[in-house]
Amino acid sequence: VVRQRAPLAIVQVATDARAAECPLMRGNRIASFVGVPLVARDQVLGVLGIMTDTEREFSVEEIALLTGLAAQGASAIENARLFADVQGRMEQQQQALARLVQSAHLASVGLLAGGVAHDINNPLCIISNHLQLLRLRKSEIPVEVEEALGSIETSVRRIAGSIEALLE
Repeated sequence: VVRQRAPLAIVQVATDARAAECPLMRGNRIASFVGVPLVARDQVLGVLGIMTDTEREFSVEEIALLTGLAAQGASAIENARLFADVQGRMEQQQQALARLVQSAHLASVGLLAGGVAHDINNPLCIISNHLQLLRLRKSEIPVEVEEALGSIETSVRRIAGSIEALLE
Protein backbone atom coordinates (compact mmCIF):
# COMPACT_ATOMS: atom_id res chain seq x y z
CA VAL A 1 0.00 0.00 0.00
CA VAL A 2 2.80 2.41 0.92
CA ARG A 3 4.99 1.56 -2.08
CA GLN A 4 2.16 1.74 -4.61
CA ARG A 5 0.42 4.62 -2.83
CA ALA A 6 -2.84 2.95 -3.76
CA PRO A 7 -5.52 0.81 -2.09
CA LEU A 8 -4.83 -2.90 -1.84
CA ALA A 9 -7.42 -5.64 -1.24
CA ILE A 10 -6.37 -9.23 -0.57
CA VAL A 11 -9.09 -11.86 -0.37
CA GLN A 12 -6.80 -14.79 0.64
CA VAL A 13 -3.95 -13.49 2.79
CA ALA A 14 -2.56 -16.99 3.38
CA THR A 15 -1.81 -17.56 -0.33
CA ASP A 16 -0.93 -14.01 -1.44
CA ALA A 17 2.80 -13.25 -1.84
CA ARG A 18 2.26 -9.56 -1.06
CA ALA A 19 0.90 -10.46 2.39
CA ALA A 20 4.04 -12.47 3.11
CA GLU A 21 6.04 -9.20 2.95
CA CYS A 22 4.08 -7.75 5.88
CA PRO A 23 5.17 -8.94 9.36
CA LEU A 24 1.77 -7.98 10.79
CA MET A 25 -0.01 -10.46 8.53
CA ARG A 26 2.42 -13.34 8.98
CA GLY A 27 1.63 -15.73 11.79
CA ASN A 28 -1.70 -14.10 12.59
CA ARG A 29 -5.10 -15.55 11.75
CA ILE A 30 -5.88 -12.95 9.11
CA ALA A 31 -7.93 -14.22 6.18
CA SER A 32 -8.60 -11.04 4.18
CA PHE A 33 -7.19 -7.53 4.15
CA VAL A 34 -7.92 -4.17 2.59
CA GLY A 35 -5.72 -1.12 3.14
CA VAL A 36 -5.51 2.42 1.80
CA PRO A 37 -2.67 4.91 2.23
CA LEU A 38 -2.94 7.91 4.54
CA VAL A 39 -1.56 10.67 2.32
CA ALA A 40 -1.01 14.31 3.28
CA ARG A 41 1.00 16.84 1.31
CA ASP A 42 2.09 14.13 -1.10
CA GLN A 43 3.62 12.13 1.77
CA VAL A 44 2.38 8.72 2.95
CA LEU A 45 1.81 8.97 6.71
CA GLY A 46 0.65 5.40 7.19
CA VAL A 47 -1.99 2.88 6.19
CA LEU A 48 -5.60 2.55 7.24
CA GLY A 49 -6.52 -1.10 6.98
CA ILE A 50 -9.16 -3.66 7.80
CA MET A 51 -8.26 -7.26 8.54
CA THR A 52 -10.80 -10.04 8.83
CA ASP A 53 -10.60 -13.56 10.19
CA THR A 54 -12.84 -14.86 7.39
CA GLU A 55 -12.21 -14.63 3.68
CA ARG A 56 -14.23 -11.96 1.94
CA GLU A 57 -14.08 -9.62 -0.98
CA PHE A 58 -14.30 -5.91 -0.31
CA SER A 59 -16.65 -3.96 -2.55
CA VAL A 60 -15.68 -0.86 -4.50
CA GLU A 61 -17.96 1.13 -2.19
CA GLU A 62 -16.22 -0.21 0.93
CA ILE A 63 -12.82 0.64 -0.52
CA ALA A 64 -14.10 4.12 -1.50
CA LEU A 65 -15.45 4.62 2.04
CA LEU A 66 -12.14 3.50 3.54
CA THR A 67 -10.29 5.83 1.15
CA GLY A 68 -12.47 8.75 2.29
CA LEU A 69 -11.84 7.89 5.93
CA ALA A 70 -8.11 7.68 5.23
CA ALA A 71 -8.17 11.14 3.60
CA GLN A 72 -9.93 12.57 6.64
CA GLY A 73 -7.52 10.82 8.99
CA ALA A 74 -4.50 12.06 7.06
CA SER A 75 -5.95 15.57 7.15
CA ALA A 76 -6.47 15.31 10.91
CA ILE A 77 -2.92 14.06 11.42
CA GLU A 78 -1.53 16.86 9.26
CA ASN A 79 -3.62 19.43 11.13
CA ALA A 80 -2.35 18.08 14.44
CA ARG A 81 1.24 18.35 13.18
CA LEU A 82 0.64 21.90 11.96
CA PHE A 83 -0.99 22.83 15.27
CA ALA A 84 1.97 21.43 17.20
CA ASP A 85 4.33 23.36 14.92
CA VAL A 86 2.39 26.59 15.44
CA GLN A 87 2.39 26.01 19.22
CA GLY A 88 6.15 25.47 19.16
CA ARG A 89 6.70 28.64 17.17
CA MET A 90 4.42 30.61 19.49
CA GLU A 91 6.42 29.37 22.48
CA GLN A 92 9.64 30.44 20.75
CA GLN A 93 8.16 33.88 20.07
CA GLN A 94 7.02 34.20 23.68
CA GLN A 95 10.50 33.28 24.90
CA ALA A 96 12.07 35.78 22.49
CA LEU A 97 9.64 38.46 23.66
CA ALA A 98 10.47 37.70 27.30
CA ARG A 99 14.19 38.03 26.50
CA LEU A 100 13.53 41.31 24.70
CA VAL A 101 11.52 42.69 27.65
CA GLN A 102 14.30 41.61 30.02
CA SER A 103 16.90 43.35 27.83
CA ALA A 104 14.84 46.54 27.72
CA HIS A 105 14.42 46.36 31.50
CA LEU A 106 18.16 45.96 32.03
CA ALA A 107 18.88 48.82 29.62
CA SER A 108 16.48 51.06 31.57
CA VAL A 109 18.13 50.10 34.84
CA GLY A 110 21.53 50.89 33.31
CA LEU A 111 20.39 54.31 32.14
CA LEU A 112 18.87 55.04 35.53
CA ALA A 113 22.05 53.96 37.33
CA GLY A 114 24.16 56.14 35.02
CA GLY A 115 21.94 59.15 35.64
CA VAL A 116 21.94 58.65 39.40
CA ALA A 117 25.71 58.16 39.43
CA HIS A 118 26.22 61.38 37.48
CA ASP A 119 23.86 63.34 39.74
CA ILE A 120 25.62 62.10 42.90
CA ASN A 121 29.22 62.22 41.63
CA ASN A 122 29.05 65.93 40.73
CA PRO A 123 28.29 67.12 44.31
CA LEU A 124 30.80 64.59 45.68
CA CYS A 125 33.55 66.09 43.52
CA ILE A 126 32.66 69.57 44.76
CA ILE A 127 32.74 68.40 48.41
CA SER A 128 36.07 66.61 47.86
CA ASN A 129 37.60 69.66 46.14
CA HIS A 130 36.53 71.97 48.96
CA LEU A 131 37.99 69.61 51.55
CA GLN A 132 41.33 69.74 49.74
CA LEU A 133 41.15 73.54 49.48
CA LEU A 134 40.42 73.85 53.21
CA ARG A 135 43.46 71.75 54.03
CA LEU A 136 45.66 73.85 51.69
CA ARG A 137 44.46 77.29 52.94
CA LYS A 138 44.79 76.81 56.66
CA SER A 139 48.13 75.88 58.05
CA GLU A 140 46.81 75.09 61.49
CA ILE A 141 43.45 73.39 61.59
CA PRO A 142 42.02 72.55 65.00
CA VAL A 143 42.00 68.83 65.82
CA GLU A 144 38.21 68.58 66.00
CA VAL A 145 37.90 70.27 62.57
CA GLU A 146 40.57 67.95 61.14
CA GLU A 147 38.68 64.94 62.52
CA ALA A 148 35.43 66.24 61.01
CA LEU A 149 37.14 66.80 57.64
CA GLY A 150 38.60 63.27 57.80
CA SER A 151 35.17 61.85 58.56
CA ILE A 152 33.66 63.78 55.64
CA GLU A 153 36.46 62.61 53.34
CA THR A 154 35.94 58.97 54.39
CA SER A 155 32.21 59.26 53.77
CA VAL A 156 32.81 60.85 50.35
CA ARG A 157 35.10 57.94 49.39
CA ARG A 158 32.53 55.40 50.66
CA ILE A 159 29.74 57.03 48.61
CA ALA A 160 32.00 57.17 45.53
CA GLY A 161 32.77 53.45 45.95
CA SER A 162 29.06 52.65 46.21
CA ILE A 163 28.36 54.62 43.02
CA GLU A 164 31.17 52.78 41.21
CA ALA A 165 29.76 49.43 42.37
CA LEU A 166 26.29 50.50 41.17
CA LEU A 167 27.66 51.32 37.73
CA GLU A 168 29.48 47.99 37.51
